[in-house]
Amino acid sequence: VYLHNVLPSQKDGRSRLEVFGSLRVGHRLRDCHTFGCPVYALQNALQAGNAIPKWNPRARLGVNLGPSPFHARNVYLVLNP
Repeated sequence: VYLHNVLPSQKDGRSRLEVFGSLRVGHRLRDCHTFGCPVYALQNALQAGNAIPKWNPRARLGVNLGPSPFHARNVYLVLNP
């Protein structure tokens, strides 16, 4: 449903969300990821701008849960197993 509403239709090149809201959405297909696929998320210390030891992992493995309803369109929810 999300892709159906966000991707442009073949009639006029605007998405259903753009027609409904009269706004330019500008969604990029490269930001769409498959639900449940493995993703790498940056460690919290690096996101905060802190340094970590050289040999520590810089990312953690998670599971993609889809786009976040509370953040920007290219921010996805990640489950940390």
